[in-house]
Amino acid sequence: MNKKFEEEIKDQHPLRKAALEKLYYFMANPGRFSLLVIGERGTGKSRWIKQISEILKEEKVQFANKFVEASCASFNHDNAEADIFGYEPHAFTNANPKGHNGLLMQADKGFLFLDEVHHLDDRVKSKLLTAMQTVGSGKEKGKFSLRRMMGDEIHYVSVRPIFGSNRSISELKNETLLPDFYDRIAQLVVKLPSISETREAVKPDFMLVWEGMKFNEAKGYEYLKPPSISDFYNWLSLLPLDGNFRDLQTVSILWMTYWKIVQTEFKNLNINDKEKKIFELVKGDFEKFNLTSKIELPHSIDVTRPFEEHYNALKKVYAKTISQNPDFKNIKQGDLVFETGKTKKTIEKWLSII
Repeated sequence: MNKKFEEEIKDQHPLRKAALEKLYYFMANPGRFSLLVIGERGTGKSRWIKQISEILKEEKVQFANKFVEASCASFNHDNAEADIFGYEPHAFTNANPKGHNGLLMQADKGFLFLDEVHHLDDRVKSKLLTAMQTVGSGKEKGKFSLRRMMGDEIHYVSVRPIFGSNRSISELKNETLLPDFYDRIAQLVVKLPSISETREAVKPDFMLVWEGMKFNEAKGYEYLKPPSISDFYNWLSLLPLDGNFRDLQTVSILWMTYWKIVQTEFKNLNINDKEKKIFELVKGDFEKFNLTSKIELPHSIDVTRPFEEHYNALKKVYAKTISQNPDFKNIKQGDLVFETGKTKKTIEKWLSII
């Protein structure tokens, strides 16, 4: 196994580490086998698949030189077929007059990761199932064959398919996928455990998230330390954390932001009392708003994004939270908003962050 990857997973919970090792070996397998990765939202499916792909690319493993991905949840019934299979010129109204190579053709000689595969409609699943029947003989042996929409020409592609879903195996087999389609995409299966399955590792998991956010690299936050009070980790261990690592990322960003506020507004408190105050504010916001699901962020929180993007995302979240107060509309542009220390003009500027 790659030493870089071993270093990446060495501090993971044993259950998660075993799953990630399995994922690594399955992706490194040179066969054309389909891989299904399941796990609740926020367990890191997309992140780890991309990360392993990059490591395998460095090792020059077959298919790892190219990585194409899409979320099937972003497709609608009208565009899913066009997005996956492509189309010929002028195939439909508003189509690209030059035609379009779909995801299968874009991923030729590489990995194709289709996340949230359960969102595909049955017609597209059936067409994809047909395309994934490998050619049995001739110069195109072992490849997939497909036709673009409104086209007669057969195209052949060499693709390693990976599928993702946050549904359980039982749901996929019995409710959402056609039996033949499930059998075809689930030749190899990896399940990433949720935080509820590794409950005793909530503190180490949080620390991994904290370190990944790299707050200490941002100007003005060099002295920001992870929470040290036991009440904070006891609280984390009791939360449902349905968003898994996304929830831990949100909590860590809340802590970062309130640390700055407390440093400014509560200068006379000692370090321990400052932490208690931060915890009180973080706990209140997270339990009240459950930010990962109730407030729309300008982009997804992801440990691979630079600090500035995280900070801007949280500015918008914070501004949305403040602006929900009924008294907000009565405050003048230049006046300070409640206890924030910011003017209404600043809060409204944060609201407009894209």
